[in-house]
Amino acid sequence: AVPEHSGNETALSTTLYFAIGEILYLFWGTLANALLNGRYRVQMLADTLLSLARVMRTQAKQFATTATVASDDSQPLIGTLLQQQAALADEVQLARNILLESPRTARRQQLAGMFTQALELRDHLLACELDLDELKSRSGHASALNDLSEILTALAEATERLADALLFGRRPEPYVSLRPRLAALPWGEPGASTKRIGEASPTALAHSLANRVGHVDDEIRRLFEIARGERRPDLAVVRAAWEMFVSPTMWSWQPLMTLWQWDAPPLRHAIRAALAVGTGYAI
Repeated sequence: AVPEHSGNETALSTTLYFAIGEILYLFWGTLANALLNGRYRVQMLADTLLSLARVMRTQAKQFATTATVASDDSQPLIGTLLQQQAALADEVQLARNILLESPRTARRQQLAGMFTQALELRDHLLACELDLDELKSRSGHASALNDLSEILTALAEATERLADALLFGRRPEPYVSLRPRLAALPWGEPGASTKRIGEASPTALAHSLANRVGHVDDEIRRLFEIARGERRPDLAVVRAAWEMFVSPTMWSWQPLMTLWQWDAPPLRHAIRAALAVGTGYAI
């Protein structure tokens, strides 16, 4: 792409043009990052919330006693759920690298706080799968399971509304907790017996499952409160997550200084290797 140079002046002028282009591109990249970094963080968080909502909707189908397959009849519902959870794990890793990087400003801390709440939401959502198959195998709780399915679907819709508000730059509407609906669920026969001594009763399993869904509701409520500015993000959790998952951008010379001693095996090995290579070149 570069024509043949007829002399030193042409080569110098071409080099000068390349240098000017590199400097301009450096300024352009810095300016573009300053302008778009905040928007990119918001989009990464919104994508994570939308993926969480998809997992929630699929999991809601598992709660329903009449739903056994996903929208694709060739694949079981559990297969669809596992695929969505794997995709969510990848998105969480990407979002973690962006949202937990240099949370210095108040807006970045807010987004990082919402992300840590989303991680808590994911953990509670995974816990909702426990004892579900056991409870579905018992009789007398079909109505409660169907109601839990509807509540999970409503929670997914609320999560999608929050993601849409982030994408459109709007302040989300206040969140109405679904705890009252959970408290009013029918629990079947209160005196249902267990199969074995020490085994949890179906009613206890149903209460435990509803309590986990209630924790999901609590996390979504906290997400809305942080997004609306009604709750301050937990900076201690953000700092702990940053230290755990984000690699340092600067390295200290202190580890190298600890090796700069005669009794340090790495230093002796480096000296032996240098002598061997130097002797080989000399010969």
